[in-house]
Amino acid sequence: MKRPGPVVHILLCALATTACFEQDHTPLGPPDGPVFAISDAANGGRAGFYFRPPTSPATTYPGTFDPTLLPILAVRICPISVAGVCTGPDVAVFTATSSPALTLDLAGELYGAVWMMSPAGDYRARVFAGSIMLGFADIRVVTSGRDLRSVPAGWVGAVRNSAVPIRFRVETNMVGTVTVAPVNRTTAIGLDEAFTATVLDLYDNPMSGVTVDWSANPSSLATVSPASGATDAAGQHATTATGAAAGSGAIVATAGGVSGSAALRVIDANEVVGYSNVFVPRADACGRADGRICESLIGDVITDAMFEAYGVDFALTNSGGIRANLTCPIVDIPSDFCPAYTPPPFPITRGQLFTVLPFGNRAVTVNVNGAELKTMLENGVSAMPGASGRFPQVAGLCFTYDISAPASGRVTGAVRHVPGIGCTGVAIDLTAASSYSLVINDFIAAGGDGYPNFLARGTTRGLLDDLVASYISANTPITPAIQGRINCTTSGVPACPVIVP
Repeated sequence: MKRPGPVVHILLCALATTACFEQDHTPLGPPDGPVFAISDAANGGRAGFYFRPPTSPATTYPGTFDPTLLPILAVRICPISVAGVCTGPDVAVFTATSSPALTLDLAGELYGAVWMMSPAGDYRARVFAGSIMLGFADIRVVTSGRDLRSVPAGWVGAVRNSAVPIRFRVETNMVGTVTVAPVNRTTAIGLDEAFTATVLDLYDNPMSGVTVDWSANPSSLATVSPASGATDAAGQHATTATGAAAGSGAIVATAGGVSGSAALRVIDANEVVGYSNVFVPRADACGRADGRICESLIGDVITDAMFEAYGVDFALTNSGGIRANLTCPIVDIPSDFCPAYTPPPFPITRGQLFTVLPFGNRAVTVNVNGAELKTMLENGVSAMPGASGRFPQVAGLCFTYDISAPASGRVTGAVRHVPGIGCTGVAIDLTAASSYSLVINDFIAAGGDGYPNFLARGTTRGLLDDLVASYISANTPITPAIQGRINCTTSGVPACPVIVP
C-alpha cells in the first residue's frame, strides 16, 4: 500500500498524539499531483515565519517569538486551482475579532486558529500581517480517510467535516517589505544605473543592519556591484547595475526571504534602427531650438509612430518630452552612440533615440469625446506666444488656433489628417457628442503639463522609444516634412510665430 505523504502523516498523528513528531519524516519522491505545499522559513519562504505542527513538522526556531502582532494578523483560506491561484472568495477568515477567533498562545509561542473543513477540494491557508502575506500552506480536503493516500507529499491532508488546527510562529525583527527604486529604468550596454532598496518591518519601520542581496534577472542582463550589503539607519542599501546584454528584465533585492524588484531594460545603443533622407532636428519649423512653439519634424515622426502602433483616431505628445535631435550628428562625436557617416541618408541609432525620449515614457490609449479633445488642444497652445513644454505635437489631425484669443478659447477648428496627403480630411466634431480613440504618453495621461488626467480610464501600452524605433525600422528611410498640422492665426496681437523656410 502506498504510504501517505509526510504532511498527511503529521496531520494524522496530530489527531492522535504529539509523540508522532519524534518519528523520521522522509520525503517519498515526486508527488502525483501539482506541488505548492508550504511556504515558510523552513521551506524556502520568509525568514522568521514558521508553520507549527500539525501543519508542518516540529523544528528548532532561531529567533525570538513576537507576541505583539495579533491585532494585524489574519488567516485567510481560499479554494485554489492547479496553478495555485485562488479561484473564489475566501471560505474562512480568522482574525483577533472573528468568531471563532485567531488566538495567541504565549506558552507555546504561537498563534492559531481551527478550521472546520469545507467540501472536498484544494485550499490555500494564507497568513497575513496587514496586507503582507507571510506564508501559506496548501490543504487537500478529501471525502474519506482512505483518500488521504492521494494527497501530494508536502501538502496538508484532511477529511472533510473534520477540524484542522492552523498554527504558526512569527519572530521579531521580521522583514515586511523590500522595495526598489527607481521602479523602471533603461540603460545601455556598458553603462551604469543606480538602484536603492528600502527594507521595512511589518509595521513599516525602517530596518537597519539587514543584509540585502542583489541580483539581475536574467543574470546575463546586467552585473550588480556591490552584490550584497547591510542597510543603513534609513533601512536602505544601494547598488549599481551595469548593462551587460540587450534585453529586458529586473534588478532584484532580497532581504530576510523577501524580494523586491525594479524593471530594467538594456539597449544596444550602437544599433542602427533605420535612416532618414533628411536631417531631423529637435528644433521646430519656426526655428525654436527646443521645439516648443510650432510643428516639428521630430514631433511628426514620434506621433506618427504612436498613431500607427495602435490604430487610433489621433495621437498627441508634449514637446517638452522631446530632448534631442532624432538623426545622428553630421560631425562625428567619438564618445556618442552614432557612427561616423556621410549623409544622406542620416542614421538613427538606439542610443540617439534614447536621448530623444530619455524618460522611459509609455503610450496610453484612451477614449475621449470631442470636447475633451478640444480641452487638450486648448491646453497645448494656452501658453503661446511663450514657449512651453505643453505645446502639442499631433498625428491624425490638423488644428487651427487664434493666438490672440483668450486662453481656453483659442482652438477654432480641426480636420482629420490623411497620411501621405495632408490636412484634407473631414472636420472633427469638437463637442461632447462625438467620441474618438486617442494615444498619448503616460506623463500627459497622468495630468502632466496641465493636461486632463485620463490615466485611470486609459490603457498603458508600450515604451515610446520602442514604438518609434519600430516605426522607423518598418519605414526606413523616412522622409518627414512639415505638413501644416498646427496652424496659427491672429485677429490682433500677438503675432503668430513664423515658419523658417
